[in-house]
Amino acid sequence: MNERIRELSYEAQRYALNNTTDPDLAGLNELWQEKFAELIVEEMYVYMCDATDNDKPWPTFKEVKQHFGVEE
Repeated sequence: MNERIRELSYEAQRYALNNTTDPDLAGLNELWQEKFAELIVEEMYVYMCDATDNDKPWPTFKEVKQHFGVEE
């Protein structure tokens, strides 16, 4: 996992902690998961927009995995 994924996870964690209304933190994991998924999708959108700028071809799946630090 690359540093950007860690940053997104930490950002989602901060969001969950700052936005939970449950004093027992029971829904914290679900809130974190939802925010983390949203941030991953946003990161993917930005990456794809940047990668296809100026009529470049779509990146390969391997390139996308490399961007996110996924090992083969």
